[in-house]
Amino acid sequence: MIGKALAKVFGTSNEREIKRIRPYVGLINALEPQLKELTDEQLRAKTAEFRTRIKERLDGIEDETERLAARTAVLDEILPE
Repeated sequence: MIGKALAKVFGTSNEREIKRIRPYVGLINALEPQLKELTDEQLRAKTAEFRTRIKERLDGIEDETERLAARTAVLDEILPE
């Protein structure tokens, strides 16, 4: 009974998660027209390009914390929010 009351006030965990990711939906949908124009081969090339950029940034970084920070930074560059 208390759980149901809390869910009505704060929402369920699924509702909160949807609310958290909803802003990204518009960003992703805005990219769709650009990506629809690419051929399958161009998409494969884009994926290879992203993997290469990530690998180049992570090469030589031994510390796991630094690798995570570098990975996050390069992903932010590739996939801006």
